[in-house]
Amino acid sequence: MYWKELVEVQNFGFNAITISAIIIVIFSILESWGIYKQNKKIWDKKSGESVSVAWFIYFMFMLFSYFVYGIFTKEAAIIINGLASLFVVPIVVGLWRFKGFSKIDFFVFLLCVLGFVVMLIFPFKKIMFLLFSFGSILALIAQLVEMHKTKAVGVIEIKLIRVYLVSTAVFVVYSIFVNDWPLLIISVLSFILLVIILLSYYRFMAGSTFNDIRSTTYYNRIKIGFSSLVKKWKGSEAVFTEHTLEIEGHPVMEDWEDGYMKELAEIACMNGGDILEVGFGMGISSGYIHKHDILSHTVIEANEDVYKRLVMFSFIAKHIIKPLFGFWQEITKFIPSETFDGILFDTYPITKEEIHKNHFPFFCEAFRLLKDGGVLTYYSDEIDSFSEEHINCLRRAGFTDIQSMVCVVNPPQDCKYWKSDRILAPIIFKGRKGGE
Repeated sequence: MYWKELVEVQNFGFNAITISAIIIVIFSILESWGIYKQNKKIWDKKSGESVSVAWFIYFMFMLFSYFVYGIFTKEAAIIINGLASLFVVPIVVGLWRFKGFSKIDFFVFLLCVLGFVVMLIFPFKKIMFLLFSFGSILALIAQLVEMHKTKAVGVIEIKLIRVYLVSTAVFVVYSIFVNDWPLLIISVLSFILLVIILLSYYRFMAGSTFNDIRSTTYYNRIKIGFSSLVKKWKGSEAVFTEHTLEIEGHPVMEDWEDGYMKELAEIACMNGGDILEVGFGMGISSGYIHKHDILSHTVIEANEDVYKRLVMFSFIAKHIIKPLFGFWQEITKFIPSETFDGILFDTYPITKEEIHKNHFPFFCEAFRLLKDGGVLTYYSDEIDSFSEEHINCLRRAGFTDIQSMVCVVNPPQDCKYWKSDRILAPIIFKGRKGGE
């Protein structure tokens, strides 16, 4: 029987091969968990920012090749590790949907399909496995280049990088014990590249992308902390004062934003019609929206206490309001495409990855929800111009007419989330050609 011919079965006992195989199986499970977390992050945020499509295409087919190669060499540990490829498939689908495939990505995909078919049909499994392995090195380099191009961590899941790094180290040891030189070469090179990717992640995570006063507000939020904030946010107490709104110690909104909210409301309502607002906050922008001639106003709010105030506001509002409770990621998927004439997005970042860029993942959904000629605006977290990363996110979502205006604001000295006397008001149109 085939299973009796497996390397681990023939060498079963208290020895290096058995111990290494058990460790690899354990890390294969952990690796699958890391892949699941990466998949969840891409689909939850509806974004592929800073993630290399080529890397995950290759990662998927490399794990496919592990499965085939493990069957050929009769190594159970490699077969089990190859099964993790099944968890990579939805990641590739998500990247195709939210980021799209470039011509190079399509070429890589077709090349991988061709290589995998050859590996299945022809007997030189070891040669094809080696080619796949060295190709994955190039794919890791592509991921490193992608990070340095965007100068941001985007939706990269650091848990996957850590687990992949440790499991790769285990494979180095395992390949030495079983005298598998192709696996050893690829594992050593992968380990080196993963270390560089990990260091790059922490470098960009450290706020190096903000070379201005936003570095201060970034660290202010880091100090407050984001422990389990996603899970707690809906039921957390919202503390309202005359001038502020605070949740879990985070300064969600302050009334110095009044003038800025007035401008955003004017932008969102310039077409009239049906308006979507994401994030009710202190209700400042909603109040200004209802000073305009609109048909309807849909508002999404994720905190229960704030939502109660939204419902109360809907009873006295001038126009029809449809209050919706939950995170926008949970709700907008049930709203038909091309529903709104204007969108105003102003939510609070509830993970450290979202600081000063929690609106980025919403761009694709905003493009879908807007009617042709519709306008998107939002709390930009930009001082007086769009960053290259910001522009790229809008363009990837499909927007081509990207305009803005600079608003003068006066936040108090003790404000923890904004320190400049200027802030950019985005004016983003769907289906119109224009300039930045």
